[in-house]
Amino acid sequence: MYRIGFITLCAFLFVSLFSCKKESAQDDGLSTTVNLSEYTVEDIPGSDRKMLTKMTPQGLLEEQGMVEGDKKVGTWAQFYAPNTKPKEIWTYENGKLNGLHYLLNNSGRVDMYESFLDGKLHGKRVTYKQGSPVEEMSYKNGQLDGIFRGFFPTGKLQRIGNFVNGKQDGKYIVYDENKQIILQANYRNGEVIK
Repeated sequence: MYRIGFITLCAFLFVSLFSCKKESAQDDGLSTTVNLSEYTVEDIPGSDRKMLTKMTPQGLLEEQGMVEGDKKVGTWAQFYAPNTKPKEIWTYENGKLNGLHYLLNNSGRVDMYESFLDGKLHGKRVTYKQGSPVEEMSYKNGQLDGIFRGFFPTGKLQRIGNFVNGKQDGKYIVYDENKQIILQANYRNGEVIK
């Protein structure tokens, strides 16, 4: 009984933490407006857009992208210092996050990617550790919606479940390293069905 209770608690924490990550992804450095005084501004001839470049105090490239007025448009990137490899890449359309957002480690591997539509998470979000998937989630209009999977460091499936409109719904299964089911529960509208 203790084992099932502990696993249920872990599953709850997993879902709660992931939901918090979703909110912070939109609020943490992904602002759609720009303080132009922090950047070198270059006009793009024949366009209302401007290219913005931010440098570190040491003169290394830190961030670069375009704006229309004070709103971000097109592809933006932040870079690691001192090697100026991409750290984050994201795309804006009409002042809103639109398209894929990537987090990369300093060796160039993708640590996470997620998809946005009109400023909200929409589509897949996948996190990686050392090139192997750790979590896969699906979003619709900013809410978890669809199948989610968690993986052991070996790449084997650890847990699988489903969300509908931000609430866990359907079968939830947790496996051990030998692919044996150690927990199985059914959810409806975020509640465990007994």
